[in-house]
Amino acid sequence: MVSVKICGIRRVEDALVAADAGAAMLGFVFAPSRRRIALEDARDIIAEVRRRHPEAKSVGVFVDASKEEMNHAVRFCDLDLVQLSGSRSNEMIDGLDAPAIEVLHVGPETQAEALAGRAFETSARMLLLDTARAGEYGGTGETFDWSLIPDLHRDFLLAGGLTADNVHTALDTVKPWGVDVSSGVERNGAKDQQMIREFISACRRHSGQYT
Repeated sequence: MVSVKICGIRRVEDALVAADAGAAMLGFVFAPSRRRIALEDARDIIAEVRRRHPEAKSVGVFVDASKEEMNHAVRFCDLDLVQLSGSRSNEMIDGLDAPAIEVLHVGPETQAEALAGRAFETSARMLLLDTARAGEYGGTGETFDWSLIPDLHRDFLLAGGLTADNVHTALDTVKPWGVDVSSGVERNGAKDQQMIREFISACRRHSGQYT
């Protein structure tokens, strides 16, 4: 099945529902956001998920954070991966205590050559392509023009406005290694457990793994 990342986790019950349904990754936002979670709370949720689903990876989400801040969170919360937006360099990425997911934002002005160039240059383990929107670094609930994505010759996650209703089209069109969803599994600003199940089920159906 295509790998699924449920981002913006703030409650242990939502994390367990996602992991039970087959999510490969759970994202915890440490950047300024309405989805921001304290390190202590993330640590407790991650520990509880690991007891039942040791295969589920925990991802810390940062924006313009220092290497020291991210490494502290990796050790404190026992993170598996670091997702970073904003300022980043290969020197910073190489100095992290966990593999990195580098976020690239895609909008109408994005050049395919620039995306392909960064995909080639970065030392991050993986890329995440998300919607470009001024002042926002994720969770916009908006898709972008998928035709702007060139052949990156490496694994990447697709994010931006995905839902159970459109993820099948996204997977057919873009063929990403994985998908990332946050607002698409929320109702009234909070994670909705049925929507989480439906999103992951839609990904399973696309892969021929019916639930």
